[in-house]
Amino acid sequence: MSSTATRAIVTGTTKPRVAARGWRRFEPLLWLGPVLILLFGIVVYPMFEMLRTAFSEISRAGLDRGLAGFENFTRLLTHPDLGHVLWQTLMWLVLVVGLTLVVSWPIALLLHQDFPGRTLVRYAVIVPWAASLVMTSLIFRWMFHYYYGAINSVLVSTGITPRPIDWLGSPVMAWIALIAVGVFVSVPFTSYVLLSGLQSIPAEVYEAAKIDGAGHLKTWFFITRPMLAGSVLVALALNIVGVFNSFPIIWLITQGGPNRATHTTITFMYELAFKNRSIGEAAALSLLNLIVLMLIVVVYLRFQRKNAGGLL
Repeated sequence: MSSTATRAIVTGTTKPRVAARGWRRFEPLLWLGPVLILLFGIVVYPMFEMLRTAFSEISRAGLDRGLAGFENFTRLLTHPDLGHVLWQTLMWLVLVVGLTLVVSWPIALLLHQDFPGRTLVRYAVIVPWAASLVMTSLIFRWMFHYYYGAINSVLVSTGITPRPIDWLGSPVMAWIALIAVGVFVSVPFTSYVLLSGLQSIPAEVYEAAKIDGAGHLKTWFFITRPMLAGSVLVALALNIVGVFNSFPIIWLITQGGPNRATHTTITFMYELAFKNRSIGEAAALSLLNLIVLMLIVVVYLRFQRKNAGGLL
């Protein structure tokens, strides 16, 4: 044993040092503590209450009458409007997400080009996404107004339509209006995700393909498409989650009308909880929505893993 170690044992300085090292193990909790408390308060505890409420009998006055088993789920699954709402949710997802990807692709290609004022155009494109979704929805609600809306005013004054269009009075036109707003607020973020993917592709790869005689079609199919697959997956997954949870657009513009023709599971859940006072059924639907989102995340992670292996 060395003289230093012997001196430490004799003087008793070993235990304090060991104790200091032991306390340092808990030092990260001082930094992670506030985040963990916030995470527990806004994620873990609400999820626990949602799960408990889904299996409880809650009166219209909000009183907890004890466990109800699967009664809330039975009432929800036998609700006469649920099938129609599920179909509308699927239609809302497919159309908004699909059209967003279609529209975002040429915008990303445009923003990737070098032209005068490109920086200003990039700033302008991101504005609809950066603005408050509630504010955007209320603005569009007034723009679609039958008598005073700016859209009908332009259409009638230019002679495109002989009379104003009842955008929010018929199910078909209401869906067209909502999908247009959904695409409008989703395109900026998706365009930037695709733009980041385009900018990550080395210019040398395109130069080598050009030297080898590859045309635009082959360059896109063999270089751009596979190297952009990861960005497309990210944009697709985030758009599905965002559009699925999109509440302000539908509720502030149509409130699920006319005649519940534009309800999705999110707005239908809100109506069950705060209009019909069926809190247990709303919690059951919320749990089902959570399961759907978890499945979407699992599928995304699976495809992302395949993409990392070069299979996508």
